Amino acid sequence: MAIEGKCIYIETSQSETETVEETYTTPDGESHTVQVPKTIVDTTDYDYAYVSIKEIIIMDNFGVDSDGNIVKRAILTFQIAGYLDKETKYLDQENWLFWKTGFQVYDFDCTLNPYEVAYGYLKQNEAFVETSNC
Repeated sequence: MAIEGKCIYIETSQSETETVEETYTTPDGESHTVQVPKTIVDTTDYDYAYVSIKEIIIMDNFGVDSDGNIVKRAILTFQIAGYLDKETKYLDQENWLFWKTGFQVYDFDCTLNPYEVAYGYLKQNEAFVETSNC
């Protein structure tokens, strides 16, 4: 299972030399302005990539609802890699065009196939809207 098609790899980093001002408000209503590193966004367009899930993890998260009851929620976390094509992936799985981590699906229904949910989630992401199942 994978997706393929046109996609965009988006990478962010922080400038080591440029800063911007950001204002935040504390819970007591005070506003503060601070200098923070400027965020740099780099994008790479791929007319075609074969995108495969490299790792998938389902974590249980426990919390308390408004009535004080303990609530268990599952979080689906996954990493992907994009390859030149399917053959490239199977010849050398470490020879990717891009690798991206940090995708999370909250309140994951554990009765569903995690790979189908993850690929469906990816296809809704602006970087992968022009992909399809393969």
